[in-house]
Amino acid sequence: MFTTRSLFSLLITLVAVALAQGWTSEGGLILRGDIVTMDENLRVIPNGRLVVRGDRIVAVLEANQPLPDSASLAGALILETDGWVFPGLIDAHNHVAYDFLPLYSVPKKYDNRYQWTGPKSYRQYVKQPYDLIQSSKNYDLLVEGVKYAEVKALTGGVTSIQGTPDRKATRYLVRNVENGPFGEDRIGQYGLALTAGNWDPDAVRQQMEQNLIDAWIIHLAEGTDDKSRQEFEYLKQLRLLTDKTVGIHCAGLTPDQFRQMAEAGTKAVWSPTSNLLLYGQTADIPAALRAGVHISLGADWSPSGCKNLLGEMKIADKLDELRFGNVISDTLLVKMVTVNPAFALGFDAKVGQLKTGYYADVAVFDKVRADPYRSLIDANERNVRLVMVGGDPLYGDTAVMRRLKPGDYEVLDAGGKPKGLDITNQAVEMGDQTFAEITVALQQALRADFDHMHEAFGGDLTPEQFASALAGQFQYGLVPIRLDPVFAFGDTYFFRMMNTSANAGFGFDVSQFWQVQASEDPGQRALALVNSPSTTLELLDVVVGLERRAAENIIAHRDGPDAQPGTADDDRFDDLAELDAVPYVGSSTIQKLKTYATTH
Repeated sequence: MFTTRSLFSLLITLVAVALAQGWTSEGGLILRGDIVTMDENLRVIPNGRLVVRGDRIVAVLEANQPLPDSASLAGALILETDGWVFPGLIDAHNHVAYDFLPLYSVPKKYDNRYQWTGPKSYRQYVKQPYDLIQSSKNYDLLVEGVKYAEVKALTGGVTSIQGTPDRKATRYLVRNVENGPFGEDRIGQYGLALTAGNWDPDAVRQQMEQNLIDAWIIHLAEGTDDKSRQEFEYLKQLRLLTDKTVGIHCAGLTPDQFRQMAEAGTKAVWSPTSNLLLYGQTADIPAALRAGVHISLGADWSPSGCKNLLGEMKIADKLDELRFGNVISDTLLVKMVTVNPAFALGFDAKVGQLKTGYYADVAVFDKVRADPYRSLIDANERNVRLVMVGGDPLYGDTAVMRRLKPGDYEVLDAGGKPKGLDITNQAVEMGDQTFAEITVALQQALRADFDHMHEAFGGDLTPEQFASALAGQFQYGLVPIRLDPVFAFGDTYFFRMMNTSANAGFGFDVSQFWQVQASEDPGQRALALVNSPSTTLELLDVVVGLERRAAENIIAHRDGPDAQPGTADDDRFDDLAELDAVPYVGSSTIQKLKTYATTH
């Protein structure tokens, strides 16, 4: 966004468009931007280059480092992102097959997960519509529903997700965590209550001891009562509180239980939105952090959660501010959706960081803030510039998708900003389905129109026989359900349900995150401009037209004592008042910065 290459960028863009006609992932792609590696040193590389070939990252380079093998990358496409380049986000817990459904009206505050699946409200507005869509004896649209849900995840920068039914026809979009996403199946899970169902704890323990699995994922203490907490004690009795165990929710655990969890190396997945909507309470995150529990974030599902991980991050951040006393740093919250889930799942040598040899799961975001971690938290779906899974560009700004996949994408409207989406793949079963076709099929099915249902799956039954069969299968009666919109922009139903939830009592207007675009605020964009390590003295002096002394002082302030941008001693500007206090900077200088920042 803020570079000295205004004229050169135009030339590069034109060349890139031409090159893209023959571009393939094997030819290579060089993403230029500020690289947020999320490595062990949390390196941020100003104006760096992320080099991708095939499904892997082949180099992570400083601005002036040479390419690793220029001959093999001779046909590589150079893409100037002007954004924050992050590892793709990892949703550590979801029920993906339900994510075509909208929020439902939770009728009361529940104490545990065993209570809310029985009442009519859940049956009529969640379970029955789910069965109508997914069951093979009804519309049989399981694949379509999962694809729709994965698109919702993609639009938020998610490249891996937990909780997806295992279908060959859905494995090529977002990585399905437990379905062998890297060619081997080393994730175990158990979705029912630990005390229910037919499962063998000894077999699970044996898998752990023989190192046959990297993670075992379970719902743990999803509720606020003693019954929920007792699950933890039962887990201990089974000797399955281990460093391979990943407990989802942990909403009812005590500080002492979190201490035991940390000592065992057991990981936690936090889904605050769903916890609050169902139980009015979420996990004691301050206690978990004090104990040293390793925490990841998960969006849970759309009937009582956010549309994707970007939304869940905003709820988590606001809860931390209002209820926890700011115990979660911006860096930690971003780790909860990148390196933390990768570690919890045993994928930490494959994804979650931007490193040479890792899979090219990448998400590029607008610079809506000067700090990359705060910028990601504040970003919404309009700010997602590019999402790649295994080097394959699946979603992004139409200008970007036009370069990478000319003529091979559909256009979505993200709050007035056009985005390109490619979910077709002729090499995959049912891979010729477009998103538009999937959307129409789901919308029609959710109308629960009798004649359409009779024609679709009524077989040879008479209307009377079919009506009787429906009544037997759907005891609460079928009602029309809206297909949950991909984006929150303009979704007044979503905001109304969130803001009026007596259980959650959020204490803030959830719609604020999708109404005000931080990237469109001139003051914030001016700060992002001067704070960017890519902004040089020549840019401020010659291009922006600042008085030379003002430009020199701005750069000197930002770069700190070592006079080098992007290093530990940088002194970035926190607000316009700090900028205005710099010698020779005044209102006219700030106005020039605002004007340039909002037009480039």
